[in-house]
Amino acid sequence: MLSSEITAEILSMGNELLIGRTINTNATWICRELVRLGVTPIRGIMFRDVKREAVEIIRESINRKPRFVFITGGLGPTFDDIQLECVADAANLPLELNQIALNWITIFYKERGYELNPAREKMALLPKGSNPLFNSVGAAPACWLDLNETSIICLPGVPAEMKAIMKEEVLPRIQEEMKARGLSFSVFGFYIEGVPESEISAVLTKLVKEYPQVNFKTHPKGSEGNPLLDFNIYGFTTDPTQVAQITKEIKLFLKKAFPAAKFGEIRAVHEENPEREET
Repeated sequence: MLSSEITAEILSMGNELLIGRTINTNATWICRELVRLGVTPIRGIMFRDVKREAVEIIRESINRKPRFVFITGGLGPTFDDIQLECVADAANLPLELNQIALNWITIFYKERGYELNPAREKMALLPKGSNPLFNSVGAAPACWLDLNETSIICLPGVPAEMKAIMKEEVLPRIQEEMKARGLSFSVFGFYIEGVPESEISAVLTKLVKEYPQVNFKTHPKGSEGNPLLDFNIYGFTTDPTQVAQITKEIKLFLKKAFPAAKFGEIRAVHEENPEREET
């Protein structure tokens, strides 16, 4: 059966994001990986390295009570790396020196010929109750903090470090939870050639009302003179065959509505470059 959503919010911290110097690829990557596991990202926010603003945004996210809050950026040793301080304030928790995190940091720098100093030690100050997450690529540990029904995952902003921690420490844990819930993400797609998006809009509105248990998304790929429309249908479900059956029904409905159009399947729907196959 189709199920209620397990939600996540992605918070991206860093002045460099808001001045256009750095493209926020982290949020896109995290969303894609979460969806694969059956988690629904519902909000993404970018904000500056300003403590007052950051605490307010993090606190608002916690108060909305999503299952997960992911925060990237601001775990390093410099003055503007204030993510953990902001999370602690938002959660009304003190920062504590985490010995496990400190040991990781000490080893990281010792192997490179550096001694521990206050700036490096600062990276081991975690919100009370946090579990440190090992960073196999860089120096700054990440951490996982459970606040009632919400888990806050604090991650570095460097994409290589963020991805390593997510793959090695975070995603396996989420995958186990989703398996226990019996939830998975199911997505099916087909394309329609020869029908502009504006032409199909009225029909799509009817389908959305008739099938509220799934989500629809159309992606125009062609041109005004040669319209090509990707049509995706997805849902978070304990029974993927249910989404497949709904997709078949919708495709048949559209074929009857637009008999002159050409239809085909989309393979690897959730990838960046899906394949199309005429049917």
